[in-house]
Amino acid sequence: MGRLMRLLPLAAALVALVSCRQRAEAVQTQSAIEGMVRRTMPAVERAVGLKFKRVPGVRIRSRQEVHDYALHKIDEDMPPAEFRAREAAYKHFGLIPDTLDLHGLLVSVLSEQIAGFYDPDSGALFIPSDVDTATLELKVISHEMVHALQDQYSSIDSVMHQKGDNDRLSAGQAVFEGQAVLGSILVIMPEQDVTRIPSMWDMRSAVGQQQDQMPVFASAPLWVRETLIFPYLAGGDFVRWFIINHPGEQPYGALMPVSTSQILHPERYAAREMPVAITIGPTPAGAAGYQDDLGEFETRLVLQQALGSEGQAEALSSGWMGDRYAVYGPHADALVWYVVWRDKPAAAAFVSGLRRGWAKRVEPGRRWRAETVSIDGRFGSVVVDAPKDWAGWKNLPPARVR
Repeated sequence: MGRLMRLLPLAAALVALVSCRQRAEAVQTQSAIEGMVRRTMPAVERAVGLKFKRVPGVRIRSRQEVHDYALHKIDEDMPPAEFRAREAAYKHFGLIPDTLDLHGLLVSVLSEQIAGFYDPDSGALFIPSDVDTATLELKVISHEMVHALQDQYSSIDSVMHQKGDNDRLSAGQAVFEGQAVLGSILVIMPEQDVTRIPSMWDMRSAVGQQQDQMPVFASAPLWVRETLIFPYLAGGDFVRWFIINHPGEQPYGALMPVSTSQILHPERYAAREMPVAITIGPTPAGAAGYQDDLGEFETRLVLQQALGSEGQAEALSSGWMGDRYAVYGPHADALVWYVVWRDKPAAAAFVSGLRRGWAKRVEPGRRWRAETVSIDGRFGSVVVDAPKDWAGWKNLPPARVR
């Protein structure tokens, strides 16, 4: 006891010394990153074609603080009850395994990959204190500064906080992330000719191999991997097309794409082809607990997961024109999904392909059905996956075009 008492003043002095050193290092890091931001601003402005209205803030936080803040934002964007309903729907679609803890997986992927992010609420870049500044300037600062610049001209939060419109949100995210990817390339390589940048989406296998160095991402289901990559690469391709075809303009506001179909097929964006909006009514068993849409890209992933063929999935989903799904029951255990198709052959091909992919899908106490239907005179399909004793089987909820 006496020896411990003699060591306490020394321990206190060491703690104070370390604390002062950490504060000094934090101040130096803060100053260094603020300097990077100011030096990079002109290059980001040239790459994007906009001027900063104000200097983005910088927040240096511990790795755990950045992780906790990002996790808080995820939960804020999608409340737990909504998240659980959507997770149940994606399990019914076959996009993720029934046993998967989706929230836990997303947190793990985030923890593995996060190197900093721009926060629209505070207008600041959040940077982990343990990030190497050389790597930071190259890989993070320019990308996140593009987001800061975007937010000064088009509120990122207003686009990304849409409810019940997953497809539109995914298209907006693809614009923001795609422009940030392309912008950071032009910051790092200002001599690069945009017209000669190859398709980023075609290079996603190489990107996937790089990501495979991250074990959590590499072992994640197809839907998780593809939806994480899509906004960066497919979005990059779309923004490249936009720059070539709309010189001097920005893909925000009235020019913002509203569907992943427009991202995948810019010619549809050019023709201002809008997705068909669908509503799903209640059943005698009750109203839907949650509704949303998938969009063409995630419809493609449903097919790819079922058929094991990316080529077939792309072909069968290309006639997509709009969709809506709803889950019913206290545990979201019944799924009804309506899709509007470009023509009768597209609807029939989708149903045939999904049936083929789900032919061996047998789950105790459940059954599924896929068939072509007319939705207010349009060529459509309906897919149902629910418990065998679900009351809604007798009278499916109606779908309308609005």
